[in-house]
Amino acid sequence: MDLAGFVIIGFIALIFLGLAGYILHFIYRMVKGERLTEDERPKREGDQPKPDPGENAKMAYYFIAVLLVAIWFFFGRHYVGPPDYRLDATKLYSEYAKSELTAHAKYYDKTIAVTGEVATTGVSLGAPWVILRSGGFKGVQCFFPKKRTAEAASLQKGSTVTVKGVMMEKLGFVMLGKCSKV
Repeated sequence: MDLAGFVIIGFIALIFLGLAGYILHFIYRMVKGERLTEDERPKREGDQPKPDPGENAKMAYYFIAVLLVAIWFFFGRHYVGPPDYRLDATKLYSEYAKSELTAHAKYYDKTIAVTGEVATTGVSLGAPWVILRSGGFKGVQCFFPKKRTAEAASLQKGSTVTVKGVMMEKLGFVMLGKCSKV
């Protein structure tokens, strides 16, 4: 999908989230017991309703909150910045094998570019993954977002590739999330 498609989907989501916020505000006011209609008393000439400045501020806060959530949802949640570290799969795995706590403190939640030979690929819960071999049954498992399925499928078994992702943990394999091919 190109940029124009993302912008259109973003505006549609923004409108939807704005309406959802307005409906939630309406329900909140009903539960709170506020009157939602005009008073039935007769209006005198010269009576002006007093504007509530707090109401406008609340709506502005709702709008800003919805806008920030929409921007994050459509543009930020899969973004991974430039790598903090560049390693090969064997070196990364050996650091975890030597001292898992030290390696975890150093790499956790950091962006890492890992180079290695593709051992196998697969899909778990709809998200593709690739294992980069680091000797025997050891390796680095890279989980790709669902939107990068074609990118993960292009990686051929036995080829040497560089994958960038965010370090998660070691659970049998050293695991990276939000991966993309470099």
